[in-house]
Amino acid sequence: MHQSRGNSNLIMTLEADARIGLSVTDKDGKYLGKIFDIFGPVDTPYASIKLSEGVELGKVEGKPIYLGKPPVKKKKRDKKARRSR
Repeated sequence: MHQSRGNSNLIMTLEADARIGLSVTDKDGKYLGKIFDIFGPVDTPYASIKLSEGVELGKVEGKPIYLGKPPVKKKKRDKKARRSR
């Protein structure tokens, strides 16, 4: 695991199936960021993780991180479809 050149993305080797947009957490379940890109060979792919604001790379680097559920997108409510009774 290391920092990419030119930006603050974290680069790591994937040990499990993953997809772009999947959230990444620490061992306590604290949200760290999300998978921004997957690249490299199919056998041993790498992930570029875009860290959330306020997450310091030094506190994450070298510690285990976990793949979580993808962030839930909130559906926009249609105000016209809402009726009063």
